[in-house]
Amino acid sequence: MMNTLRLAAVLIAVSAPTIVDAAGVNITVHVTGIEKQKGEVFAGLYDASNWSGDHFISAAHVAVNGSDATLRLVAPNPGRYAIKMFHDLDGTGKLAKNFLGIPTEPYAFSNNATGSMGLPEFGAAAFEVGTERVRQEVHMQ
Repeated sequence: MMNTLRLAAVLIAVSAPTIVDAAGVNITVHVTGIEKQKGEVFAGLYDASNWSGDHFISAAHVAVNGSDATLRLVAPNPGRYAIKMFHDLDGTGKLAKNFLGIPTEPYAFSNNATGSMGLPEFGAAAFEVGTERVRQEVHMQ
């Protein structure tokens, strides 16, 4: 009887939907529209105060092996966040741009947000993170 109660307690703990802990909240990013089957996809998680800069809260990268890729980011707490990502084709680990500052490698933002002559507004790319896992579907531009 005691073993049954222990097993039940473990199963309840493992199956609980709340995943906020010391590690934060998991965000799964599924990226589609990858045209060239080489390089890596890099993604960074940002809050509103860091959206315009390069200071991300969490980052991940994954090798490209097909027309889609999946990355995992971690939000430290529930809140409002947004994602910037790019497909690194030249292996530099940075988004390549031409002399005018226009990206020459594919890029994307959470919510498939687009900007007019630059970075989209944080509000267009932002999404809520609560206590449960979050999934973002993003198409590479």
